[in-house]
Amino acid sequence: MLKYEKSLQERSLEVKQSQNIADSVQRLAYSYKNIVQYSQI
Repeated sequence: MLKYEKSLQERSLEVKQSQNIADSVQRLAYSYKNIVQYSQI
């Protein structure tokens, strides 16, 4: 049971980390789009 709970915690940590990665990727893409827009002006 303890092992199962620990793996659940680890899994939720992994999910949080992957959400953070996705969030930073989205931010990078957003700032890149802004840079492209500014350079076109």
